[in-house]
Amino acid sequence: MKTSFYKNNLLAVALILGVSHAGLVSAHDQTGSLLGTVSPGATDLYQVTCGADSAQLFAQIDDQGAGGPIMSLQIFKGAKAVTTTDTVGGDGQYSPAVSLTPPAGSGAGAYTVLVSHTAKALENYAFIYHCESAAGAHTTTGIIRLQNQ
Repeated sequence: MKTSFYKNNLLAVALILGVSHAGLVSAHDQTGSLLGTVSPGATDLYQVTCGADSAQLFAQIDDQGAGGPIMSLQIFKGAKAVTTTDTVGGDGQYSPAVSLTPPAGSGAGAYTVLVSHTAKALENYAFIYHCESAAGAHTTTGIIRLQNQ
């Protein structure tokens, strides 16, 4: 009887913790590859659209090919840009995080995201991204691939 009581309480605590952390995951994932038949400047191009209450776009990239070219991600909006690079491919670690914060009041709308590498090789990647409010809360986020090299 005592064992059943502890099992039930442990299960209840586990469920509460699981539900309370469910809202913390708010990033979006995008995967792709840059083909080896294209020049070293092969680039995939995306448009990420942020909702009305957005202040910035956050992103990180993971170069999934060991020993291949260096993979970078750039974000542009208006006259501002940021870049992050995963310098160690195939390690399962994402690049340092970057956020592009345009001038106050212009965080909503379309951002251009470029993914590129430095050599002529087939290279797979994944990146995480999400739009954020000024307080850092996840906001409405959409993506369209415009170019696939």
